Formats: sequence, structure tokens, C-alpha cells
Amino acid sequence: MLWGITVALWLAVGRLGLAFVRSELHWRTVAEHSRADAPWYYRLAGVWGGSEGSLLFFAAVVAAVASIAARRCRGHRAIWFGTATVVVLSSIALLWASPFDHLDAPAVRGFGLTPILEHPAMAVHPPLLYIGLACSLAAAMTVIDRGSAHAWLRATVAATTAAMAIGGLWSYAEQGWGGYWAWD
Repeated sequence: MLWGITVALWLAVGRLGLAFVRSELHWRTVAEHSRADAPWYYRLAGVWGGSEGSLLFFAAVVAAVASIAARRCRGHRAIWFGTATVVVLSSIALLWASPFDHLDAPAVRGFGLTPILEHPAMAVHPPLLYIGLACSLAAAMTVIDRGSAHAWLRATVAATTAAMAIGGLWSYAEQGWGGYWAWD
């Protein structure tokens, strides 16, 4: 069941990402967080540039990591814990955030990312942060199953550290964020 949810979520993220790259401005999320004349990587970063796509992307990352962790788990409690977490995140992403809402009339150009988010780090920082957070779920699943989670904890620390370092450099480069660590 977990693998099926994971595939479905990544298909949804893929379709949303394609809508951003193609500037399909009849989708509300795309019109609000993308601009037709922006470079493709900023358009793609629009997927996680707003809450709707960000929640969906995070749910997909968590599902993928939970699926990998579940393959290594022998106990049903750990698998149910991971599956329940993914179901809750997916429900929030798809029902509450509604990333696939359509506009009555397509936007002409799109609003684009908030100007402060138009930075190359926007393409890397949020996904790395989400991977680090998802690995902490895998660590919890492994602890429930085996009582130890050293490999997942190392992955959590590595991804989160890389995300924070990139975020720190990004924060330092942005005039309005007040230097290192003021934002993150």
C-alpha cells in the first residue's frame, strides 16, 4: 500500500512540476507561484515555492523515504506508522492545500515566485531540507522496528546540514534577511 501511495504522489508531483515548467497558467498554483518568462529552474522551484505544491512535494518525499525504510523493516508497527504518517500528509496536501485547482480564466503572465525566493538556492535548499526531515521519519520507523537507526540518523544529519549551509549562504546573500541564520 505504501509503495502505491508513493507512486501516486510522485505522479502528482511530476504532473504539477510539468505544469510549472510549461507555464500552464490555468492552474491557480502555477499562476500564483510561477511566471512564464522566468528561467525553467525558477518555474520548477515554484512547485515548492507556495504552500500547495510544497505540501504535496513534502508528502511525496516522505512517502519515498518511508517506502525505502519499510522495505528494511520486519515489524508491522513500523510500517503502519510510516503509512499512517504518509496518509495524513497526503490528505493535507491534496484536500486542504488543493494544488490542482483551476482558474476560471487563465492568467496572462503569472505572478512568479516572491522576488526574494528567486535565488539559485531555491532549487536545492527546500528539497534537501525535506529529505532531511523525511529521513527522521525513517529513523523513527527503524527505531520502532529494530531499536536502532544509525544509518537514517546520519542521512538526516547530512541532508539537513547541507540544507542549512545552503540556506545560510542564501540568507547571507539576501539583503533583507539580516545575515546568516536570520531566516532558517
